Amino acid sequence: LVSVHLLTYNHAKFIAQSIESVVSQITTFPFEIIIGDDCSTDGTSQIVDEYAQKYPELIKVVRGATNGGPQPNSIRILENCSGKYMAALEGDDYWIDPYKLQKQADFMEANPDFAICFTNTRVEFFGDTEEPYQLNDDIAKDVFELNDLIADKEVWFMGTATLFYTMKSIFPVQPWFPKTKSGDIPMIMLAARHGKIKYLSDVT
Repeated sequence: LVSVHLLTYNHAKFIAQSIESVVSQITTFPFEIIIGDDCSTDGTSQIVDEYAQKYPELIKVVRGATNGGPQPNSIRILENCSGKYMAALEGDDYWIDPYKLQKQADFMEANPDFAICFTNTRVEFFGDTEEPYQLNDDIAKDVFELNDLIADKEVWFMGTATLFYTMKSIFPVQPWFPKTKSGDIPMIMLAARHGKIKYLSDVT
């Protein structure tokens, strides 16, 4: 039902925690983890391969011949996803709610007019330089549409690690997508053409 889109490059300090947070998800449905390792040079590749060997029925690793950057890496992952839905995660983020996938899938299955679902996010600082905080504690509403994403100034409120899309709303990708500076923002805006966006207040 769900493909976890795990994008990584040189995340050796964090990737094990990231993968562990996915394999520990408790669901009533099958899911897969597609890890796009963009030719890491810091030991990430070895860690990823060890997890793939440990969970061969769950994890698939995809790589290009050379480092290509986040957008080509993301497309490669999408090309290998088979789920009805795609859950985004990057190798320096992790999930803290073991029911994260279940909650989002339950909502999306019950509400087919939605293309995206996201949750609240806890922002942490490496090295304890600042106190953690929650990204969306002052969010004004829980349903958004495409027009809400178009503003005169930069306004962003969706943690990438919480994004959950219908696959049909984002794939196949547009031919210009590999040239974009940001991956998640244009993908969200493209998906929002096909349905509404739901915010769940759970911190996942």
